[in-house]
Amino acid sequence: MNGGQENMARKQFNFDSVRRFVKELIKRFSEDEVTSLSAQLSYFFLLSLFPLLIFLVALATYLPIDYQEIFNIISTYLPDEVTEMIYANLDQIVVESGSGLLSIGILGTIWSASNGINAIMRSLNKAYGVDENRSFLHGRLIAITLLISVLLIIVVALILPVFGRMIGIHIFSFFGASEQFITFWNASR
Repeated sequence: MNGGQENMARKQFNFDSVRRFVKELIKRFSEDEVTSLSAQLSYFFLLSLFPLLIFLVALATYLPIDYQEIFNIISTYLPDEVTEMIYANLDQIVVESGSGLLSIGILGTIWSASNGINAIMRSLNKAYGVDENRSFLHGRLIAITLLISVLLIIVVALILPVFGRMIGIHIFSFFGASEQFITFWNASR
């Protein structure tokens, strides 16, 4: 009998602790505005996609790359209707605009993506209970700096595994680096 009561009390304790956990989770979820902050993040990063596409298409006109190839790569990941809409709009923009498209695309991308980084900063401040005391300009400069840093890290992370050996041999050949240093470079990259 005593063992049965103890087992019943353990079950009751577990149920009460789970119920308290769920109540606290729901309370914190609404207080920290998780849904609205996640909507902000997705909106700003989705908004930065179109200026990025404009920038890439404008950049492709200066490179020996046909921007049709960019659309072919994009079309493998997007539904056909979305691809057609993007293709029609970007094709019209490329045909009608001049050389200012590259700068407009990069500025639009940086501004809208920095809004996303700014939303991440607000979300983290909210999650950790930190009051924002920076000015708008200071916060925007930090967001742009973080954005450029993340982009550089992503580019380096994508380039080094593929082209790292060739880059290392090319750069270190000017300095007369030994084969041991090239081996060290390959291991460290």
